Amino acid sequence: MPKITPVQLAREYGCDAKTVREWIRTGQLRAIDAAVKPGGRPRFLIDRADVIAFENSRTVRPSTRCPRKKRTPTNIIEYI
Repeated sequence: MPKITPVQLAREYGCDAKTVREWIRTGQLRAIDAAVKPGGRPRFLIDRADVIAFENSRTVRPSTRCPRKKRTPTNIIEYI
């Protein structure tokens, strides 16, 4: 599967490459560091499968609402 750079992913999402690098830094998006020098400037490569997993983790899911309880009035006096 081809790998893409943070700049390419940022273009697809319409955001800044700094944002993509922040997702990588915080662990939200998996990437590998393909830097030539160990300890040098990082060169991140992102696998498409990791992009799909990232998107699935950020999808909005409808909440499951609990049914409302009927309120019974406590201050009603019944006259018979």
